[in-house]
Amino acid sequence: MAFSEHNLVKTGEKADEEREFSSPPQETIDELNSWRDSAVGRKESAERLFQQALDQIDRLREEMEEKKNGILRRILEFKRIREIRAEMGFQQRGADRHAKEKEEMELLITHVDTLIEDRKRFDTIVDEAFADNEAFDRDEQEKALEEERKRDVTELAKEHGAYFTHDFITSENKPSNVNHAVETDRLTLDEQADIVIALAPSIAVSTIHPGTRERMFNDEFSKRGSGFGCFLSGGRVQAGRPLDMGSVGVSLRERVVNRDDVQSTKNISDAISKTFDDVEGPRYRDENTSYNELIVQDSEVAGIYFKWEVGNGMQGELADNAEISLQNGNGVRYDSWWDTIATFESGSAPLFVLDRGNNTARLVYDIDFDRRTFKVTPVIAPDAMVSMPGIYRRHTDEGERRKAVMRVFDKVSGALSDEEKERYVSDEFESERLAA
Repeated sequence: MAFSEHNLVKTGEKADEEREFSSPPQETIDELNSWRDSAVGRKESAERLFQQALDQIDRLREEMEEKKNGILRRILEFKRIREIRAEMGFQQRGADRHAKEKEEMELLITHVDTLIEDRKRFDTIVDEAFADNEAFDRDEQEKALEEERKRDVTELAKEHGAYFTHDFITSENKPSNVNHAVETDRLTLDEQADIVIALAPSIAVSTIHPGTRERMFNDEFSKRGSGFGCFLSGGRVQAGRPLDMGSVGVSLRERVVNRDDVQSTKNISDAISKTFDDVEGPRYRDENTSYNELIVQDSEVAGIYFKWEVGNGMQGELADNAEISLQNGNGVRYDSWWDTIATFESGSAPLFVLDRGNNTARLVYDIDFDRRTFKVTPVIAPDAMVSMPGIYRRHTDEGERRKAVMRVFDKVSGALSDEEKERYVSDEFESERLAA
């Protein structure tokens, strides 16, 4: 199956019933209804094609049975029977494809319906705010919303054309001394992913721009080019600096930094564009400088990535819808790498490859663990990364978050708030956790 960036229909995440709006939904009701009508049309088309394929299969099956009647006729019609079987196989594959598209469109319609209700609820909240308070200061509200927009990961990724990345810490660098919330040297890569996905902690993030070789956090400690991490699709940026700013995690929800020049929205924008103020005036990003650092609160994961760099442990150039093979040989073994891929692939988060040759991201699909191959889509741009359709966000569903918490509960329970413990620690939860 071939993909293109144009297939990515913006739907957004499932809204929680108690969600508080820090910025208004960007889409109008008419736009959302238009997206929904398009999805309904595709669903109905898939249903029609699915039924046509089933009808064709029934017709071919009847023809085959007719050809089989009588020994002489069966011999004479053997070639046609083989053709019918081949055509039935083709029709069955088509029916399966249309059934899958129908299921995807149903999920897409569900997410768009949620967005429509979300938009209506926001409009109601704004209307009630104006009605209940005649002294409501619209200018101040707009300033507050603009402040939050300039801190919103989704908006910043679109504005700057940059990926927001969080490297998982490898055994080569376990800086527990800068994380007082969790002992990171006790965490595996998949456990780090579970924590970020399920608990949305405050994390240190670096940004990179497609078409560059800007550096990332784990580049400083691993030159193998095969590290893992996650792309973000949402969150609130608390602070930023064009270089490392030495932030320290004091709890799951708080990171602190002992600097005064990192908190403003200008500091954040300069951090992403890597603009430095020095005695000679602004100096812009240099690919040879260190990674930048931003603190992101309420982080939302778009998917897991693995790094790819030809000549640095990886084999083969990435290309649109190309099949990539990664085999043992020439003194290099990939058994543990494939084991890690299998662990992440068994989860619900999408898997991406991050090409470190030019800092571009592609979605990974058709992974074959027996042949040790996989395929990649065309490049997913930063604005598409933060606007992936809802069918790619199943890992953010409450049920999937709950499973992730169960897998790491023993290692993070000391960092959970009383409210979170009350939410996750119950007789039902405990029995599920012990059985996991």
